[in-house]
Amino acid sequence: MPNLPRTGDATMFWKTLLARTCPRGKVSLRLVLVIPFILQIFAVVSLLGSLHNGQIAANDLANRLRMEIVDRIDRHLHAYLELPHQIARSNAEAYRQGDLNFDNPDRLLRSFWRQGLQSDEIGTIALATPDGRFVGANRAQRYAVIADPTTGQTLRQYRLGDDGERLDLLQTLPNYDPRERGWYQTAVRAGKPTWAEIDISASDRQRMDLSAVYPVYDATQTLQGIFLVDVPLSHISHFLKSLKVSERGRAFIVESNGHLVASSTLDDPFARQDGTLDRIDPFQDRAGSLGDLAKQLKHQLGGSMPANEPAQLKLTWQGQTQFVQVNPFRDNWGLNWSIVAVVPEADLMGQIPATTRTTIAFCAISLALSTLLAILTLRWIGRPLGQLGAASQAIANGDL
Repeated sequence: MPNLPRTGDATMFWKTLLARTCPRGKVSLRLVLVIPFILQIFAVVSLLGSLHNGQIAANDLANRLRMEIVDRIDRHLHAYLELPHQIARSNAEAYRQGDLNFDNPDRLLRSFWRQGLQSDEIGTIALATPDGRFVGANRAQRYAVIADPTTGQTLRQYRLGDDGERLDLLQTLPNYDPRERGWYQTAVRAGKPTWAEIDISASDRQRMDLSAVYPVYDATQTLQGIFLVDVPLSHISHFLKSLKVSERGRAFIVESNGHLVASSTLDDPFARQDGTLDRIDPFQDRAGSLGDLAKQLKHQLGGSMPANEPAQLKLTWQGQTQFVQVNPFRDNWGLNWSIVAVVPEADLMGQIPATTRTTIAFCAISLALSTLLAILTLRWIGRPLGQLGAASQAIANGDL
């Protein structure tokens, strides 16, 4: 794109041009013919330059916006997912010191209840032992769950009062053995604080949780118990939905196995089929429009999901150009996710199509004006030339 003259340079240019073409204040024929076309070219070049600069600005805005969105998600996840492990670690230390044990389950419940006051986004806080005992409290949903071998591993769910005390029995679930749950077995295999795989809640079959687990050992490295702190996945999706990505932008998170963790366009990252919950794989056709986007994304990343390093991509989806930012998310307890922000180009360049239409209209007007000026100029010049031609012919004929 040519560099346009500054205002001072343009003024000097016109003064110099006038001085050379009209040395005595008379209008030059060359000036009359040239200036209208120079003015039109100058205006069109200026408008095209403005359009080009607008496109560059939109690209820069897209880069800043998608990076800002991903950074906000990253910061929120680190803060949000730190708390469950802090609670589990605090409980493990209290257990080692003898402040928490199964001698008084109601004391355990009240302790878990108070910890739940730290955040409405914390689910069940619980303790399970190698002999099959289990006790937990969920302050957000105001219930407690208790199971032990003396009741045949029946999980009893109670409503909790304002101070975490047990009230009436809500329901019973037979054959609940915490040792058979995935989170318990993950903690045993890891032998250290970690995340268990996302799974359906045992007491609320319409909820999926991410569980922080913390195994506790005695001096002989014998397992004493496992503390559990659940995080409902729906809270992460609610946070993504609260973000203003753009008018039609979206953000989502996928884990290393390809399953969806959260999405700004879905209330829950799972599908309900025949009364059960099924994880959504965005890379499968049944994921709908999100699946089309995810498959393109995975292809451009060379088949690697989650991403190993931050990447900025540009792809076509639903007939429109999309700016995409993909960042890996990892923490100290084994999570390996990818954060994805998608911003449609049309959302950032909403003014560009209008500018394009203005440019086309301006060019059409310029063409019409050029044609009109050419006709008027020819008439203006043609009249004296015609008179001069007639006089010359009269002289040649000896009429003067």
